[in-house]
Amino acid sequence: MSLGLHTDTPACGSLIEITRSAWKPLIPKLDGVSLKIMGFYAQEPGREYTLYKVARETELPLTTVYKKGRILASMRLLECLGKTFRSNSKTCIALYAYEAMGPRRLYECLQTIWGFKGVSELELLSFLTLLALAISVRDLNITNANICFFDEASLHVIRLYRLVSLYGFKPGRVVCKGLGEGDKPLTPVELFAKMIGLHRDLVIPGIRLALKGIVDVMPPTIAVNRHRVWLRLESGGYRVLLVDCNSNCKHYYEDLGLSCPAVHRDIEGVLSNYH
Repeated sequence: MSLGLHTDTPACGSLIEITRSAWKPLIPKLDGVSLKIMGFYAQEPGREYTLYKVARETELPLTTVYKKGRILASMRLLECLGKTFRSNSKTCIALYAYEAMGPRRLYECLQTIWGFKGVSELELLSFLTLLALAISVRDLNITNANICFFDEASLHVIRLYRLVSLYGFKPGRVVCKGLGEGDKPLTPVELFAKMIGLHRDLVIPGIRLALKGIVDVMPPTIAVNRHRVWLRLESGGYRVLLVDCNSNCKHYYEDLGLSCPAVHRDIEGVLSNYH
């Protein structure tokens, strides 16, 4: 399956495996029966079934299914709705990490559960890799992190981006080492990519996707027709942190719009009204 250009890094391998390896330490140990139960629910994401139906359809022992199903629900790897259960985002991610689900099926499951449209598989895998690092930085894992909704998951990613790019925080977990950018000045995105050990071309798609999830819960500093901009006002000026571009110009895909002249013209036009 092709995920687009630049999906490999010399030291890390493919993004498909990078995403899996990022999540595996954050997921409790699961046996084959648990994976089979989760896989049944993930066949139709969000659809409710009783554990009795799962046992009947999978031909697993009823008592085992009841025991394992309730354990999975207690770990939030299934959602309990009284007598019925259903899959959630954690179900799909855990199955993927355990290689019980492929990237295409993961994409289809999360597209249904998180309700996004027009998203590429590259964006999703990049987003999930950043999400794994983001929750690990906070000493969370898949069972206790709030990621069942897309906006919740997106906030984790953006918080990590701000923490690293704005304050120079170095996460304890990185994707790989040896991807330095030399001594040249780094943009916030380049600094973020360097600190987490992932190529910038694999970072940008995930941040773009996270921006789609936060616009309603984390309003931008400045919003005009072309751009929504998150910035930090500093003595004598400002620092652009994030840009959501409505026109999808080339700068948006190259560096999230941080170098786009139109963005800075929009910012300066708005700020001039307050002087």
